[in-house]
Amino acid sequence: MNKLLSEATAFLWQVLHLVLPLLWWALAGLIMAGANLFLLDEVWPNTPSAARFFILLACGCGMVAGWAIPVTIHAIYRAVKGFFWHFIWGLLWGGSVIGGIGLIILCGVGGIINFSEWTAT
Repeated sequence: MNKLLSEATAFLWQVLHLVLPLLWWALAGLIMAGANLFLLDEVWPNTPSAARFFILLACGCGMVAGWAIPVTIHAIYRAVKGFFWHFIWGLLWGGSVIGGIGLIILCGVGGIINFSEWTAT
């Protein structure tokens, strides 16, 4: 049990070192935008454009995350050893590329629509 725990800790440490700093910033921006949108009436009661700004922030961070997640998973894929783990991380990488492309398109279109409505008013 102790060996399994030490191997899991070593793997987690290795994975956390492979995560791109840009992905941490994107996740922090998504958390900040989500918290501000959730508490919009309490924190920004006199700022009507705050909602649109934080939606744009979330869209921008989503686009960055859509690129950084597959890059991070590919770095983990290159670092693991063994056929089984290469297969599992390869499947995850393929799915994350498809999901990342979808996320980039979704956030890009959503950001453009939000920005066009913001500038129209």
